[in-house]
Amino acid sequence: MLEMLTLDSCLVDLKMCVDLTTLKQSLGTEKNRKFRHLRELYPDINIKLLYRKDYHRLLAKDPFRPLAQEKTPGIEQVLLSTNQIQKLGAELGR
Repeated sequence: MLEMLTLDSCLVDLKMCVDLTTLKQSLGTEKNRKFRHLRELYPDINIKLLYRKDYHRLLAKDPFRPLAQEKTPGIEQVLLSTNQIQKLGAELGR
């Protein structure tokens, strides 16, 4: 049987492929099956399947997007602001 799977992005230098699905979890069963099969065929390639909740978590971390102001499930409190993290990084770099 011939099957096809189109990935959203492949990062060749990192040997990583990423795909974003906005399907409901219950509708993603077929896509998950294809991903498992792809991992079996190519175990040396890192393949990540991101779901809608993962996408929203990434957007919420971007301070320039509207979702940055929304509460994200799974994140109870922010311990350090973006500026604090940047300052700490600069200090560690010195």
